[in-house]
Amino acid sequence: MEVEVNGDQSIEKGKKNRYVLSGDLLAGRVTTTVAADDSTTVAKSWYHLDHLNSTKVVTDETGSLEVNYTYRAFGEQLRHLDSSGQPVPEDLATYSYSGKELDDTTNLYYFNARYYDASIGRFINVDPIQDGSNWYVYCSNNPLSFIDPTGLTIEDVTTETVQQASTNNLGESDETIAKAGCVLTAYTRIASAISGEKISLDTANEVATELELFSNGNELMIENGAALIAALTGKEIGYGSIEGPEGSIMDGISYLDRRSDSFYVTARIDTYSLSDSTKRYQHTVNVNEGLTSGDYIIGRDRQPVVDTSNRGRTELQNGLFENGSREELLRADYFYVKDN
Repeated sequence: MEVEVNGDQSIEKGKKNRYVLSGDLLAGRVTTTVAADDSTTVAKSWYHLDHLNSTKVVTDETGSLEVNYTYRAFGEQLRHLDSSGQPVPEDLATYSYSGKELDDTTNLYYFNARYYDASIGRFINVDPIQDGSNWYVYCSNNPLSFIDPTGLTIEDVTTETVQQASTNNLGESDETIAKAGCVLTAYTRIASAISGEKISLDTANEVATELELFSNGNELMIENGAALIAALTGKEIGYGSIEGPEGSIMDGISYLDRRSDSFYVTARIDTYSLSDSTKRYQHTVNVNEGLTSGDYIIGRDRQPVVDTSNRGRTELQNGLFENGSREELLRADYFYVKDN
Protein backbone atom coordinates (compact mmCIF):
# COMPACT_ATOMS: atom_id res chain seq x y z
CA MET A 1 0.00 0.00 0.00
CA GLU A 2 1.15 3.53 -0.80
CA VAL A 3 -0.04 6.76 0.77
CA GLU A 4 0.52 10.15 -0.89
CA VAL A 5 -0.12 13.31 1.13
CA ASN A 6 -0.28 16.64 -0.71
CA GLY A 7 1.42 19.72 0.67
CA ASP A 8 -1.34 21.93 -0.71
CA GLN A 9 -4.61 20.38 0.46
CA SER A 10 -6.93 23.09 -0.78
CA ILE A 11 -8.17 20.83 -3.61
CA GLU A 12 -6.97 17.33 -2.78
CA LYS A 13 -5.56 15.98 0.48
CA GLY A 14 -3.93 12.91 -0.99
CA LYS A 15 -4.26 9.35 -2.34
CA LYS A 16 -4.03 5.80 -1.10
CA ASN A 17 -2.99 3.05 -3.52
CA ARG A 18 -3.73 -0.57 -2.70
CA TYR A 19 -2.41 -3.30 -5.00
CA VAL A 20 -4.16 -6.47 -6.14
CA LEU A 21 -2.19 -9.67 -6.72
CA SER A 22 -2.95 -12.73 -8.82
CA GLY A 23 -0.80 -15.35 -7.16
CA ASP A 24 2.62 -13.67 -6.96
CA LEU A 25 1.95 -11.34 -9.90
CA LEU A 26 0.67 -7.79 -9.86
CA ALA A 27 -2.85 -7.61 -11.30
CA GLY A 28 -4.29 -4.24 -10.40
CA ARG A 29 -4.39 -1.10 -8.29
CA VAL A 30 -7.24 0.50 -6.33
CA THR A 31 -6.70 4.24 -5.79
CA THR A 32 -8.72 6.13 -3.20
CA THR A 33 -8.49 9.91 -3.57
CA VAL A 34 -9.42 12.16 -0.63
CA ALA A 35 -10.69 15.62 -1.60
CA ALA A 36 -10.35 18.78 0.49
CA ASP A 37 -13.85 18.25 1.92
CA ASP A 38 -12.93 14.69 2.94
CA SER A 39 -15.10 13.13 0.23
CA THR A 40 -13.52 10.17 -1.52
CA THR A 41 -13.48 8.70 -5.00
CA VAL A 42 -12.25 5.22 -5.92
CA ALA A 43 -10.61 4.30 -9.24
CA LYS A 44 -9.44 0.87 -10.37
CA SER A 45 -6.56 0.17 -12.76
CA TRP A 46 -5.49 -3.14 -14.24
CA TYR A 47 -1.93 -4.19 -15.07
CA HIS A 48 -1.11 -6.21 -18.19
CA LEU A 49 2.24 -8.02 -17.96
CA ASP A 50 4.65 -9.60 -20.44
CA HIS A 51 6.59 -12.86 -20.02
CA LEU A 52 9.10 -11.08 -17.76
CA ASN A 53 6.29 -9.92 -15.44
CA SER A 54 6.94 -6.35 -16.60
CA THR A 55 4.03 -3.93 -16.81
CA LYS A 56 3.37 -3.29 -20.49
CA VAL A 57 -0.04 -1.63 -20.33
CA VAL A 58 -2.23 -0.17 -17.59
CA THR A 59 -5.96 0.17 -18.27
CA ASP A 60 -8.79 1.66 -16.24
CA GLU A 61 -11.86 -0.26 -15.12
CA THR A 62 -13.58 0.38 -18.47
CA GLY A 63 -10.64 -1.09 -20.40
CA SER A 64 -9.40 2.28 -21.67
CA LEU A 65 -5.64 2.75 -21.90
CA GLU A 66 -3.99 4.77 -19.14
CA VAL A 67 -0.34 4.19 -19.99
CA ASN A 68 1.73 2.04 -22.35
CA TYR A 69 5.34 1.18 -21.41
CA THR A 70 8.34 0.50 -23.65
CA TYR A 71 11.62 -0.79 -22.18
CA ARG A 72 15.17 -1.38 -23.31
CA ALA A 73 16.42 -4.97 -23.02
CA PHE A 74 17.70 -4.56 -19.45
CA GLY A 75 14.61 -2.73 -18.20
CA GLU A 76 15.35 0.95 -18.69
CA GLN A 77 12.12 2.77 -19.54
CA LEU A 78 12.21 4.32 -23.01
CA ARG A 79 8.76 5.88 -22.84
CA HIS A 80 5.39 5.71 -21.11
CA LEU A 81 2.60 7.11 -23.26
CA ASP A 82 -1.14 7.66 -22.90
CA SER A 83 -3.81 6.60 -25.41
CA SER A 84 -3.10 9.57 -27.66
CA GLY A 85 0.62 8.81 -27.78
CA GLN A 86 1.56 11.66 -25.47
CA PRO A 87 4.07 11.22 -22.63
CA VAL A 88 2.42 10.63 -19.29
CA PRO A 89 3.50 13.43 -16.88
CA GLU A 90 3.89 11.03 -13.98
CA ASP A 91 4.82 7.39 -13.90
CA LEU A 92 1.41 5.81 -13.28
CA ALA A 93 2.84 2.36 -12.56
CA THR A 94 5.18 2.39 -9.58
CA TYR A 95 5.73 -1.30 -10.24
CA SER A 96 6.94 -1.64 -13.81
CA TYR A 97 9.97 -3.61 -15.09
CA SER A 98 9.85 -7.24 -13.90
CA GLY A 99 7.04 -6.13 -11.59
CA LYS A 100 9.51 -4.28 -9.37
CA GLU A 101 9.13 -0.91 -7.66
CA LEU A 102 10.95 1.98 -9.35
CA ASP A 103 12.28 4.66 -7.01
CA ASP A 104 11.64 7.91 -8.90
CA THR A 105 14.34 9.70 -6.89
CA THR A 106 17.25 7.33 -7.55
CA ASN A 107 15.78 5.68 -10.68
CA LEU A 108 16.65 2.30 -9.20
CA TYR A 109 14.47 -0.80 -9.08
CA TYR A 110 13.99 -2.53 -5.73
CA PHE A 111 14.59 -6.29 -6.11
CA ASN A 112 14.02 -7.27 -2.48
CA ALA A 113 17.59 -8.31 -1.68
CA ARG A 114 19.25 -5.40 -3.51
CA TYR A 115 18.78 -2.48 -5.90
CA TYR A 116 19.09 -2.68 -9.69
CA ASP A 117 20.21 0.04 -12.13
CA ALA A 118 18.52 -0.71 -15.47
CA SER A 119 20.53 1.98 -17.27
CA ILE A 120 23.71 -0.10 -16.89
CA GLY A 121 22.08 -3.54 -16.53
CA ARG A 122 23.74 -4.24 -13.19
CA PHE A 123 22.84 -4.53 -9.52
CA ILE A 124 24.46 -1.79 -7.45
CA ASN A 125 24.80 -4.10 -4.43
CA VAL A 126 26.92 -7.21 -4.17
CA ASP A 127 25.14 -10.56 -4.48
CA PRO A 128 24.36 -11.55 -0.85
CA ILE A 129 25.07 -15.22 -1.59
CA GLN A 130 28.17 -14.32 -3.69
CA ASP A 131 27.40 -16.82 -6.43
CA GLY A 132 29.83 -17.04 -9.37
CA SER A 133 32.65 -14.59 -10.08
CA ASN A 134 30.59 -11.50 -10.98
CA TRP A 135 28.37 -10.51 -8.06
CA TYR A 136 26.65 -7.62 -9.85
CA VAL A 137 25.56 -9.21 -13.16
CA TYR A 138 21.82 -9.26 -13.91
CA CYS A 139 20.12 -12.45 -15.16
CA SER A 140 23.34 -13.95 -16.51
CA ASN A 141 23.38 -11.09 -19.07
CA ASN A 142 20.28 -12.61 -20.70
CA PRO A 143 17.30 -10.53 -19.49
CA LEU A 144 15.01 -11.80 -22.27
CA SER A 145 15.12 -15.41 -21.08
CA PHE A 146 15.56 -15.02 -17.33
CA ILE A 147 14.09 -13.09 -14.41
CA ASP A 148 15.44 -12.53 -10.90
CA PRO A 149 12.42 -12.16 -8.60
CA THR A 150 14.38 -11.64 -5.38
CA GLY A 151 17.82 -10.41 -6.47
CA LEU A 152 19.24 -13.78 -5.40
CA THR A 153 18.35 -16.48 -7.95
CA ILE A 154 17.48 -16.30 -11.63
CA GLU A 155 14.60 -18.23 -13.19
CA ASP A 156 14.08 -19.37 -16.77
CA VAL A 157 10.93 -17.83 -18.28
CA THR A 158 11.09 -19.71 -21.58
CA THR A 159 9.44 -22.79 -20.04
CA GLU A 160 6.89 -21.27 -17.75
CA THR A 161 4.13 -23.93 -17.92
CA VAL A 162 3.19 -25.41 -14.54
CA GLN A 163 0.88 -28.32 -13.88
CA GLN A 164 -1.58 -26.01 -12.09
CA ALA A 165 -2.30 -24.43 -15.50
CA SER A 166 -4.86 -27.18 -16.18
CA THR A 167 -7.75 -28.43 -14.06
CA ASN A 168 -8.70 -31.29 -16.40
CA ASN A 169 -8.34 -34.91 -15.40
CA LEU A 170 -5.01 -36.59 -16.07
CA GLY A 171 -5.36 -39.35 -18.64
CA GLU A 172 -8.30 -41.58 -17.82
CA SER A 173 -7.97 -41.19 -14.06
CA ASP A 174 -9.92 -39.17 -11.49
CA GLU A 175 -6.78 -37.23 -10.57
CA THR A 176 -6.34 -33.76 -12.06
CA ILE A 177 -3.32 -32.53 -13.98
CA ALA A 178 -2.98 -29.76 -11.39
CA LYS A 179 -2.56 -32.32 -8.62
CA ALA A 180 -0.71 -35.21 -10.26
CA GLY A 181 0.50 -34.03 -13.67
CA CYS A 182 4.15 -33.28 -12.93
CA VAL A 183 5.49 -35.91 -15.37
CA LEU A 184 3.11 -34.83 -18.15
CA THR A 185 4.15 -31.22 -17.54
CA ALA A 186 7.86 -32.07 -17.70
CA TYR A 187 7.40 -33.88 -21.04
CA THR A 188 5.23 -31.08 -22.41
CA ARG A 189 7.93 -28.54 -21.56
CA ILE A 190 10.51 -30.63 -23.37
CA ALA A 191 8.27 -30.90 -26.43
CA SER A 192 7.75 -27.13 -26.38
CA ALA A 193 11.51 -26.54 -26.20
CA ILE A 194 12.18 -28.90 -29.11
CA SER A 195 9.40 -27.56 -31.33
CA GLY A 196 9.96 -23.90 -30.47
CA GLU A 197 6.24 -23.52 -29.87
CA LYS A 198 4.36 -23.50 -26.58
CA ILE A 199 2.29 -26.68 -26.29
CA SER A 200 -0.55 -26.70 -23.79
CA LEU A 201 -0.93 -29.36 -21.11
CA ASP A 202 -4.44 -30.15 -22.33
CA THR A 203 -3.15 -30.80 -25.85
CA ALA A 204 -0.40 -33.10 -24.55
CA ASN A 205 -2.91 -34.86 -22.28
CA GLU A 206 -5.30 -35.44 -25.19
CA VAL A 207 -2.53 -36.82 -27.42
CA ALA A 208 -1.24 -39.14 -24.69
CA THR A 209 -4.77 -40.41 -24.03
CA GLU A 210 -5.54 -40.92 -27.72
CA LEU A 211 -2.29 -42.84 -28.23
CA GLU A 212 -2.96 -44.89 -25.06
CA LEU A 213 0.37 -43.88 -23.55
CA PHE A 214 -0.90 -43.75 -19.96
CA SER A 215 -0.59 -46.86 -17.82
CA ASN A 216 -2.70 -47.42 -14.68
CA GLY A 217 -4.88 -44.54 -15.78
CA ASN A 218 -2.41 -41.68 -15.39
CA GLU A 219 1.21 -42.92 -15.33
CA LEU A 220 3.67 -42.02 -18.10
CA MET A 221 6.68 -44.31 -18.26
CA ILE A 222 9.86 -42.94 -19.85
CA GLU A 223 9.43 -44.86 -23.14
CA ASN A 224 5.88 -43.54 -23.44
CA GLY A 225 7.14 -40.08 -22.55
CA ALA A 226 9.52 -40.27 -25.51
CA ALA A 227 6.62 -41.40 -27.71
CA LEU A 228 4.54 -38.44 -26.52
CA ILE A 229 7.33 -35.94 -27.21
CA ALA A 230 7.78 -37.49 -30.65
CA ALA A 231 4.07 -37.18 -31.41
CA LEU A 232 3.99 -33.55 -30.27
CA THR A 233 7.13 -32.51 -32.19
CA GLY A 234 7.23 -34.79 -35.25
CA LYS A 235 10.80 -35.77 -34.28
CA GLU A 236 12.30 -39.15 -33.49
CA ILE A 237 13.19 -39.08 -29.79
CA GLY A 238 15.81 -41.09 -27.94
CA TYR A 239 15.90 -41.49 -24.18
CA GLY A 240 17.76 -42.90 -21.22
CA SER A 241 17.90 -42.90 -17.42
CA ILE A 242 20.56 -42.26 -14.77
CA GLU A 243 20.13 -44.17 -11.53
CA GLY A 244 22.23 -44.96 -8.47
CA PRO A 245 23.54 -42.92 -5.53
CA GLU A 246 22.63 -39.26 -5.61
CA GLY A 247 26.19 -38.14 -6.31
CA SER A 248 26.39 -40.46 -9.31
CA ILE A 249 23.15 -39.06 -10.69
CA MET A 250 24.52 -35.53 -10.33
CA ASP A 251 27.71 -36.55 -12.13
CA GLY A 252 25.63 -38.06 -14.93
CA ILE A 253 23.58 -34.87 -15.36
CA SER A 254 26.74 -32.80 -15.44
CA TYR A 255 28.27 -35.13 -18.03
CA LEU A 256 25.26 -34.63 -20.30
CA ASP A 257 25.53 -30.88 -19.75
CA ARG A 258 29.20 -30.81 -20.78
CA ARG A 259 28.69 -33.16 -23.70
CA SER A 260 25.88 -31.29 -25.48
CA ASP A 261 23.13 -28.75 -25.02
CA SER A 262 20.68 -30.99 -26.85
CA PHE A 263 19.80 -33.25 -23.90
CA TYR A 264 16.56 -32.55 -22.07
CA VAL A 265 16.67 -33.79 -18.49
CA THR A 266 14.02 -34.49 -15.85
CA ALA A 267 14.72 -35.38 -12.24
CA ARG A 268 12.64 -37.49 -9.88
CA ILE A 269 12.79 -36.33 -6.27
CA ASP A 270 11.43 -37.35 -2.89
CA THR A 271 9.60 -34.40 -1.37
CA TYR A 272 6.89 -33.60 1.17
CA SER A 273 3.39 -32.18 1.35
CA LEU A 274 3.06 -28.42 1.88
CA SER A 275 -0.03 -28.96 4.03
CA ASP A 276 1.48 -31.81 6.06
CA SER A 277 5.27 -32.10 6.20
CA THR A 278 5.00 -35.68 7.50
CA LYS A 279 3.51 -36.83 4.18
CA ARG A 280 6.07 -37.61 1.52
CA TYR A 281 5.65 -38.29 -2.17
CA GLN A 282 7.68 -38.37 -5.38
CA HIS A 283 7.74 -35.43 -7.79
CA THR A 284 9.29 -34.70 -11.20
CA VAL A 285 11.07 -31.47 -12.20
CA ASN A 286 12.85 -30.26 -15.34
CA VAL A 287 16.62 -29.73 -15.15
CA ASN A 288 17.99 -27.02 -17.44
CA GLU A 289 21.44 -27.01 -18.98
CA GLY A 290 24.15 -25.11 -17.09
CA LEU A 291 23.80 -21.36 -17.48
CA THR A 292 26.67 -19.73 -19.34
CA SER A 293 27.48 -16.02 -19.58
CA GLY A 294 30.55 -13.92 -20.28
CA ASP A 295 31.12 -13.70 -16.56
CA TYR A 296 30.69 -17.15 -15.11
CA ILE A 297 29.43 -20.66 -15.59
CA ILE A 298 27.06 -22.40 -13.23
CA GLY A 299 28.56 -25.84 -13.28
CA ARG A 300 28.39 -29.25 -11.71
CA ASP A 301 26.57 -28.58 -8.46
CA ARG A 302 24.42 -25.69 -9.69
CA GLN A 303 22.05 -27.28 -12.21
CA PRO A 304 19.10 -24.90 -12.61
CA VAL A 305 15.70 -26.44 -11.99
CA VAL A 306 12.33 -25.42 -13.42
CA ASP A 307 9.67 -26.95 -11.21
CA THR A 308 6.63 -28.50 -12.86
CA SER A 309 4.54 -27.27 -9.95
CA ASN A 310 4.35 -23.66 -8.75
CA ARG A 311 6.45 -24.28 -5.63
CA GLY A 312 9.53 -22.54 -6.94
CA ARG A 313 12.45 -24.97 -6.68
CA THR A 314 15.42 -23.39 -8.41
CA GLU A 315 18.51 -25.59 -8.51
CA LEU A 316 20.14 -28.96 -8.05
CA GLN A 317 23.03 -28.98 -5.65
CA ASN A 318 23.56 -32.56 -4.53
CA GLY A 319 19.80 -32.67 -4.04
CA LEU A 320 16.98 -30.22 -4.49
CA PHE A 321 16.19 -27.49 -2.05
CA GLU A 322 12.94 -25.73 -1.37
CA ASN A 323 12.39 -23.34 1.52
CA GLY A 324 15.62 -24.56 3.06
CA SER A 325 14.57 -28.22 3.16
CA ARG A 326 16.57 -30.89 1.40
CA GLU A 327 14.83 -33.17 -1.08
CA GLU A 328 16.51 -36.40 -2.17
CA LEU A 329 17.32 -36.91 -5.85
CA LEU A 330 16.16 -40.38 -6.87
CA ARG A 331 16.62 -40.62 -10.66
CA ALA A 332 17.23 -38.56 -13.77
CA ASP A 333 15.75 -39.23 -17.21
CA TYR A 334 17.00 -37.61 -20.40
CA PHE A 335 15.65 -37.17 -23.93
CA TYR A 336 17.23 -36.11 -27.21
CA VAL A 337 16.36 -35.73 -30.87
CA LYS A 338 17.83 -38.56 -32.91
CA ASP A 339 19.82 -37.72 -36.03
CA ASN A 340 17.97 -38.68 -39.19
